[in-house]
Amino acid sequence: MRFNWLNVLWMKFLPIFRIVATSCVLFLSAGCEQSQEKQILRTARSLIERNQLDRAYNQLDELCRYDPSAFEARQLQIVILLKRGQTEKAIDMYANLRAQSAPVTFLNETIHDLDPAVRAGICLLIARTKPSNAVYLLSKASSDSNRDVRRAAVQGMARYEGKKVRQALENALVDPTWQVRADAAGALEKLGDPAAAQSLLQTMLDVDGYVRLKARRALVSLIDDSNLSVYRRALKHGNPHVRTAAALALAQRQDDDALGALYEGLRAKDSSLRVATARALAALGDRSARPLLRQSLSDPDAQVRATAALSLAELGDVVSTNNLAILAGSDPVESVRMAAAQAFQLLSPSATTVELMPH
Repeated sequence: MRFNWLNVLWMKFLPIFRIVATSCVLFLSAGCEQSQEKQILRTARSLIERNQLDRAYNQLDELCRYDPSAFEARQLQIVILLKRGQTEKAIDMYANLRAQSAPVTFLNETIHDLDPAVRAGICLLIARTKPSNAVYLLSKASSDSNRDVRRAAVQGMARYEGKKVRQALENALVDPTWQVRADAAGALEKLGDPAAAQSLLQTMLDVDGYVRLKARRALVSLIDDSNLSVYRRALKHGNPHVRTAAALALAQRQDDDALGALYEGLRAKDSSLRVATARALAALGDRSARPLLRQSLSDPDAQVRATAALSLAELGDVVSTNNLAILAGSDPVESVRMAAAQAFQLLSPSATTVELMPH
């Protein structure tokens, strides 16, 4: 029998051919799957651009169920959720995504998304999930062209601390939008860095009363031994808002240098400033302020009248008992009547309710 070398060669190389063929099939199959995934992602992006968010989200959801490692699809779903305003769900999805992968560039890219709703939402997501570059990203967003994004960034930075955070918040104190400026002042109070005092004193020149109120509260909170000289210099400032804010902070430390500016504060146009000043004078125990506080019993603002009444009681001003009795019986505002009655009782413990009847 003739020996067939062709058969021998075929039998020898057949396993190799099978391996090569199988590899080619798998390679082509994987290539098809990758091509299909890319096509779905392209379609989803196109749908998002046309604001067909539900269709895009559902297609991406199917892709993720088929391939749990389709992280890019999850990232697009997060963008869709932010567009819808479903920030909490977006945060949960991002937390799960971060546990499975390292979405290094996602935040950097999304913070520059064309949609301001997405940029604002990603600021909240960053603040809540606290990635390592959070302060950098939020600082950048605090100078965004959209006010809602800037506000979200400033509010997000309130969760962090450090010199870079303080500097970014100080920059936000001069934002063109008053809500951003107010949020920045509130965030600086929460930050608790005494070095912010100078910038906050400058903010007392703001045209918006609520911004000044937030800055004033921050100034009272931030005073300490390291910045006393800043506050004392501010007592000589040409603007009454600056002087009174500094005085209120110094009054917290029982500093008598504040008295002159506090007297001035009782005549301020800002009613919240008159209220704060009346409380500060009572806390200082300054009896020389009693005549001015008696005048405040007829202030046009109800809260000022109520605060003046209680401050006079705290300062033991027996002379004002008659005025307090009249106020307790005739003021049109219930909270003022109650405060005046309480003050009257403190000054005249033996007085009866008959004495508080309308005069």
